[in-house]
Amino acid sequence: MFSTFTAIFEALSFIEQDLSSEITDSQREVIIETLISLRNTMDKCMQYWIKFEERVNQIQERYSISLPDSFPPGFMDIDAEDILSFGRPTGSSYTGPGQGEVDLSEGDEEDEFICLSGEGAITSFRKAMGFWGLSMVSEAAGEFKKVTAQQPNFILGHFCLGVALAQSGQVEEAFKELKLVLALEKDPLIRGMALNTLGVVLAAQEQYRQALPYFTQATEEEPGLLEPWFNRAAIYYNLQCYREAVDNFERVLELSTGDWEAELHRGRACSFLERYEDALVSLERAYRINPREPLITFELASIYRLLGKNKHARHYGLLTRRLLKQKA
Repeated sequence: MFSTFTAIFEALSFIEQDLSSEITDSQREVIIETLISLRNTMDKCMQYWIKFEERVNQIQERYSISLPDSFPPGFMDIDAEDILSFGRPTGSSYTGPGQGEVDLSEGDEEDEFICLSGEGAITSFRKAMGFWGLSMVSEAAGEFKKVTAQQPNFILGHFCLGVALAQSGQVEEAFKELKLVLALEKDPLIRGMALNTLGVVLAAQEQYRQALPYFTQATEEEPGLLEPWFNRAAIYYNLQCYREAVDNFERVLELSTGDWEAELHRGRACSFLERYEDALVSLERAYRINPREPLITFELASIYRLLGKNKHARHYGLLTRRLLKQKA
């Protein structure tokens, strides 16, 4: 079975290599069919995983078997990219406390963020994380609710429940859980992530002015957390505060060089400020990072036209048409 997973991910790597080069429409269709086939295979694996968990729980109940209250290495590590992925994907990550196997039956009572005990709570948490990893956020939220009902002091459970509820659009319940995390948790990273999530929920409803203070507080709690800086910059951009947007996108780029989205939006903001040469610098950097994104080439064509460099403008205009055709 594990060789099957390895083969699937190797196939994805080859597909990415093919897509990064010039391919014909027929080759593109073959790749799409291959991706559909791979997804169907993984869907079957997901079904087997759900059935496996159900059977294991039935066996434990039927034959009075109690599996060790422990998770495999890294299971409880916090990955900011996964948790914040419903806002904007980011390359930053954080590895939480504890390397190797985590024995939760003898956890530190003072560390209520990761301390979890009890067979039922651990089973639900394991299932919730599995559902979450499969983007089944409603099912994950249901299991996280079981965890927090059984272990009300388990802060990580409340945090994950809040994020899952936000992802599934249950705004009021998400706010309740995340505000509880802020009331109980002192760690600046967790507080920053919770505040960022609250801001994302409001921004998704286009309540930009209400969202901005949460992103600002998140950057103050944990200045090294990339995601709230990007979201803060995006809010300023949407509010047409372009000078502030440029400043915040520059902070994003200080934390994460090679972020083409930050370069693109910094370039756009500079163009609104009529700083066309500065805009060109950012857009050219964005293009070097991601030469297959038509949004970048379109902006480059516009800036070169404004600068009177019609030959360059025509080049990027034609390239934009070609890239859009490939995406269609």
